[in-house]
Amino acid sequence: MVVEVETDAEFVAREPELLVNRRYSVGYDIHPDGDRFLMLDYSSFYRDTPLSVVLNWFEELKQRVPTG
Repeated sequence: MVVEVETDAEFVAREPELLVNRRYSVGYDIHPDGDRFLMLDYSSFYRDTPLSVVLNWFEELKQRVPTG
């Protein structure tokens, strides 16, 4: 939903309008400029993408990128 507001003399909120006709319960963020959104569609992600779990990745990273 999106609501147009005015803040000149006093706060006035207009009627809410539908912005996107889908549910994005966890997969969204607002760009810092406030003009754009990032929305992830998890419905196809979970169906088509296998899940990979990497254990002890920090130890492997230390071996591949030594410090000092």
